[in-house]
Amino acid sequence: MKTIYLLFSLILLSSISEGRITEGGWDSGGGSGFAAEFTSLGRDLAAKVESLKGFPATGTQFLDIVQKTKVEFTDTNLGKEGVKRFPEKQLLQISRKLWKGSENTLVSKQLIVLHQYLLLLGLDDSDSYLSYFVLDGGAAVSTYECSTRLLGGDTVSIRWIDVDNDGKGDQYTGTVIIKTAFIWSNVALINTFQTELGVAINWIEIGGGAYVLLPTKDLASQKSFKAKINTIDDYRDDGTPLIKATGMLSCKPIKR
Repeated sequence: MKTIYLLFSLILLSSISEGRITEGGWDSGGGSGFAAEFTSLGRDLAAKVESLKGFPATGTQFLDIVQKTKVEFTDTNLGKEGVKRFPEKQLLQISRKLWKGSENTLVSKQLIVLHQYLLLLGLDDSDSYLSYFVLDGGAAVSTYECSTRLLGGDTVSIRWIDVDNDGKGDQYTGTVIIKTAFIWSNVALINTFQTELGVAINWIEIGGGAYVLLPTKDLASQKSFKAKINTIDDYRDDGTPLIKATGMLSCKPIKR
């Protein structure tokens, strides 16, 4: 698998150096470089797509749609999603506000890029399921959404994934989705670790951070559960979080 991934990456680098990457994607009004960044991330993600088993698109197909699609960034209101797709014109319009709202994490941008190109490929990426598949490097055995008002309306998406392709879940991953009335963005999961009380995940936001303790390691039973959540005011020198407040998350399975 590593050999295939490396070989595909070398092919991508070769295509770039030989000028085979088409000129798609410059800002429609100001040249901030957002579109160049968007398409660059798309080319990088093509190698990751190629490395996955059972994925409904190949890395070559993904790279092809990246090369053919012109990306424009605009200040025009593009609705709640912040994106408009024009497959017949091979055009993708992205709100600068959406992209700027995701600048604090690479994963946030990768999710936007993956979701848009997968949709242009005609794939069903409802709830960004396939996008998460790519970033997680494995299929989601179970996916839960945990909501609370403790962090201003954040939603925690917890995925129990099958990394070794044996048909059973073996690793947690997750994303925090911050929702507002006008725009959404993602805050990347930064750590997952085992404790005596269960599996914990924690992440950092601009205003501090948060820490969620999951009640059990194996969530394959698809049952709803409660998870304790703490906001993090700061971190000690040894990395231990200083707890600011405590609450409970109500976690429910997403069925596909």
